[in-house]
Amino acid sequence: MSNEIPRVPEIQPEKQWFEIVKELIKVKAELQKTQESLQKAQADSARLEKEATINEVSGLPNRRGLTRYIEKMRKQFMRSRDPDYNVVLLYGDIAGLKAINETYGDNAGNTIIKRVGELLSDSVRPEDMVANPWGDTYLIILPTSRQKAASTVQYRLTNKINQTTIEVEDKTKSSREITAHLHLN
Repeated sequence: MSNEIPRVPEIQPEKQWFEIVKELIKVKAELQKTQESLQKAQADSARLEKEATINEVSGLPNRRGLTRYIEKMRKQFMRSRDPDYNVVLLYGDIAGLKAINETYGDNAGNTIIKRVGELLSDSVRPEDMVANPWGDTYLIILPTSRQKAASTVQYRLTNKINQTTIEVEDKTKSSREITAHLHLN
């Protein structure tokens, strides 16, 4: 074992320090670009996730969004193991939408699909879910509901939709008022 004092390296000339600082500035710029690319990729991923789980006409969860919601509910149920936990499912569609599309055009039908979805969403509790998995079909999930309460919700929603007049543009761009009829089971 030697008792020598370790040598202190020589201080490098300023030119070398300048090169090191320059290199650090380059690395910082590259890190910023990488961070910006990562943020863009995350935003793109969130946008694609939304597009993959939302019905583009109604703005409600589609079949994939519904499946994810049901899986989340299943996990909650399995964790809670609450014997009083109930889930009620209401299923319905818009009566006569094909005739509306043929008479007034697809834009009129799409307007009705969107408006019915809005009316349903605005009429349920925050913990309930309204989905539009395909076409003019709606599924409403009422967790922790009793059958009697669900019957009341079904009656209220059906009446609300059936008594609402929806303004649409027909094929000639004229404004028409149509009443949608929703059948919920």
